[in-house]
Amino acid sequence: MHSLDSYLKLVQRFDFTVNLKLHANVLSAAAGIPFICLGYRFKSYDFVHSMSLPSIIIPTHADYLETALIEKASYIQENRASLVSHMQELRERVKLQLITPFADKLL
Repeated sequence: MHSLDSYLKLVQRFDFTVNLKLHANVLSAAAGIPFICLGYRFKSYDFVHSMSLPSIIIPTHADYLETALIEKASYIQENRASLVSHMQELRERVKLQLITPFADKLL
């Protein structure tokens, strides 16, 4: 079993990950690593859409799963810099939203 820090260091060595579980997708995003989300429940779709990244999900019931994986991997490789930048912007925006109530003494 990995600690959060060791997991993040491990994942940061990858160009991208392929994940089934939502938490694996969240951790990849937190590490700043693009990912292919294998969508098996609504929460997977909700997560990638909340990040404005519907192009990185593949339904697990897809008849074309192998082809879709190759296509998504190529997409990520070709757009990796912009995907990483987009995820960084999202993390910064969410961080600000989490800090604001405390900084503004609303809580």
